[in-house]
Amino acid sequence: MFRKLIFFSGAVLALNSHSLMADTFDDAVNLYLQGFEYCTDAKDALTANNVPRAKAALDKYESLKQEASGINSTILSTQKRGMDSNLKFCERVATDIEIAIGTPILDQALAACDEAKNQLKAQNPEQANISYQRFNRLKQEALSTSPSLNDRFSIRNQIRSCNRLEKKIAGFNEKQEALALAIETVLEESEAYATLCQTTLQTTKPTALNASNLQEIKSAVNAAQKHRAAVMAESLALAEMDKNPDDPGTISKNQYLQAGDLCLQKLNAQLSGLESSLELAQKELDEYNGALKRANSQCGAAQKFPLAQVDQAAYDKARSQYESAIQTRNNVRAALAKNNYYQANQQTGTARSIEKSLGNLNTCLDQTRSHVSALFGALPLSKPPIASVAKQKAAGKTGGVPPRKIHGSVKMLNTTPEFIVAYMVDGSRPLHDVEIVIDASGFDQPVYFVGSGETFRIKSKDFATHRISASSAALDFANNLARVQSRQSRQAKVTWPVNNMVQIRSDRGDVVPSYIANIPSSKPSIIMFDYGSDTVTFELDNPSEAAIGYLLVPDFDPLEIKLSEGEIKSLAITRDNEPLGSVLLKGL
Repeated sequence: MFRKLIFFSGAVLALNSHSLMADTFDDAVNLYLQGFEYCTDAKDALTANNVPRAKAALDKYESLKQEASGINSTILSTQKRGMDSNLKFCERVATDIEIAIGTPILDQALAACDEAKNQLKAQNPEQANISYQRFNRLKQEALSTSPSLNDRFSIRNQIRSCNRLEKKIAGFNEKQEALALAIETVLEESEAYATLCQTTLQTTKPTALNASNLQEIKSAVNAAQKHRAAVMAESLALAEMDKNPDDPGTISKNQYLQAGDLCLQKLNAQLSGLESSLELAQKELDEYNGALKRANSQCGAAQKFPLAQVDQAAYDKARSQYESAIQTRNNVRAALAKNNYYQANQQTGTARSIEKSLGNLNTCLDQTRSHVSALFGALPLSKPPIASVAKQKAAGKTGGVPPRKIHGSVKMLNTTPEFIVAYMVDGSRPLHDVEIVIDASGFDQPVYFVGSGETFRIKSKDFATHRISASSAALDFANNLARVQSRQSRQAKVTWPVNNMVQIRSDRGDVVPSYIANIPSSKPSIIMFDYGSDTVTFELDNPSEAAIGYLLVPDFDPLEIKLSEGEIKSLAITRDNEPLGSVLLKGL
């Protein structure tokens, strides 16, 4: 009995321990995520060249990370809740800040080295030694401040070249030794010339269209040219080496120079191609930005048509301007989603200008949509007739039997939606664990499908923080779904009625809204309108012979479909019970 009691107590303790571990893990991650916000602040500050603010933010992040790991150390080695990607992201930020702090000091050191070289060539060894000592002191300070500088090949190469200067200074007074040192310099500089160029050619990516890659290649070209110039400056050593063409040193020098010259031609060609590609990529973004600004002007012009004394021509013009602006926005957004240069250069001035233009246009479109609808309501002439009640024809012998396929034709009177969702209530459900992805160009789908009571995830592939909300004026529904940080995902739940669609938005104005539909079907059809058209036809399969279906139109009332095989029915598409379009259905 006593042994059983011990075993039972041990089991209870084990269960409690497991529960406590789970609690401490969540507590630790939550505390860490508070620190992660400082990490993203540090990244933003560094992008804005505010290194002190970046360092201060990073220190706060490190403090909270240490405190969080003290609660549960496993957060530093887990992939749960995106911890691995968070830690790697912040490690890169820390390295970038470290390099940003150390680089100005190293630049001073290399400048002192250049002074020492020039002073030595001017036969002033004493002053050259003073400059060299200043280089050595600043170099040590830079590398102790920023050890990561030593990981860069071009920097190590420059430091090694300067380190050799001490020996040259010491032996300057002995002519023969000076000649030997000059020959050594020729060999070292010619090897560095070829090696630096070839390393750059192998490691740089000519397809990476960004200013950083361009500057990296330019710096390598300049450094390689300096190495070659250093070889050519040793005229006495070169003349001595040319007297002995079969000497191994002379052969090596010639091979290095030949390889370096050939490599530099390729690197310059790569640089020229990259500059041309960057110019074209920038021009393309400028054109997109111009198109957005023109669309914004067009959108604003549609708001200038007064409600008083509106006629059909004025309404048609305003509607055309509104729909043209939407089409431009959607085309530009789709192009930006595929534009690698835009996606990789979100911090540039052009990208920020595009974001601002998108935000202005989205705001204008929301306002203009309401104005165009008001113009439609103010038209004095009678609208074209549309169905207000269902009409049936030719039910035939199969009346009451659900059709296996439905043919539909939609006609809109007011502004045309971008799409319509059609489905049959066949007893199935959408996929579980739906993931809504938002990146620099916005949501990755125009509409997502979920089931009642289900949860779904909102994932950010952007570097910005987004507050995502869902709303529907028809349902009088509004809900803040999640706050999603850079490279994070959050869970949300379906809380609006079935057979209804809500709009989802980010608090960032440049993000185009999307929609989520709560439907009891795994086979919805998305029907897209062509630009400038107010009609569209579709066919909807019904293999399970479901008796009821739905049409969901963004910002319109849900439309229930009840149709028999062989039956023809015309139904009104309404907003707030006001008919604004119609659909003609035929059961097949």
